[in-house]
Amino acid sequence: MTKEDVLNYFGGTVKTANAIEVRHTTVSMWGEFPPHLRQCEIELLTAGALKREPKNQPPCHHHPETKVS
Repeated sequence: MTKEDVLNYFGGTVKTANAIEVRHTTVSMWGEFPPHLRQCEIELLTAGALKREPKNQPPCHHHPETKVS
């Protein structure tokens, strides 16, 4: 997923930040792709509607109820 994919899915920077429980400035600071652990969290949160990119990233290994900081 790209940052643009995430923003489109949730409906903007503030709504994305609220969905993953971070400040909107955190989302604003992302580059082209959200950080790897955020992508893992978003992939789980969207039930796979958004997938991690690039594909060569390591697998996600955390409990689904664990929040990523």
